[in-house]
Formats: sequence, structure tokens, C-alpha cells
Amino acid sequence: MNKYLHLSSLEMETMRVLMIHGKTYGLSIMHLLNKGREKYNIPEVGYGSFYPVLKKLEREKLIESVPQEANKKRKDYVLTGLGERTYEANSDYRNWLFNNSGQILIQS
Repeated sequence: MNKYLHLSSLEMETMRVLMIHGKTYGLSIMHLLNKGREKYNIPEVGYGSFYPVLKKLEREKLIESVPQEANKKRKDYVLTGLGERTYEANSDYRNWLFNNSGQILIQS
């Protein structure tokens, strides 16, 4: 069985945006995240925390960057197959933890 990288909340959110929207420009991902965070009174993500997450996800081969055709200086990001599997494993784990946290606490 493969072991997948544990993802932070911001990494999960970023990858979820890519799952829903497909190929997306970095700044657009950040704006979409902040739009959702604003709705729930969660502090917005700034450049200093967001762009290192993109770099880490790319370094781990969970996403890849693709130069935009119209503007080669800009990069769009896409989820890789490994990224999809890693996201799903982390999502399944978090769902399991959420649904079973009472039993886990009782047993400890």
C-alpha cells in the first residue's frame, strides 16, 4: 500500500480548487480561497503563506505548473494523478476522523 503525504488545511483547500476548476492561475486560486474564507469569517490567505504552498505541492509532484499560452510569464497550475490520489487519501482520513472522533477519544 502506498503512503501519501499528509496535507495541511491550506494544501487541501488549494488542491480542492484545482480539482473543481482545473487549470488555474495561482492568484486566481488564492482569490477563490479567500472568497470562501470570507464567507465563514476565516482569516484570508496572504501571498507569503500561499505561494510557498504552491511551491511545496509542485516540488512534491502533487501539482504541476504550465506556462500560459497568452503570457509565458504566468503559470497555471494543474493537479497531477499523484495529487488526486493524495488528496483523496487525506480527505478519506479526515472524514473517518470526523465521523469516529468520539469513539477514538473513548478508547484512549
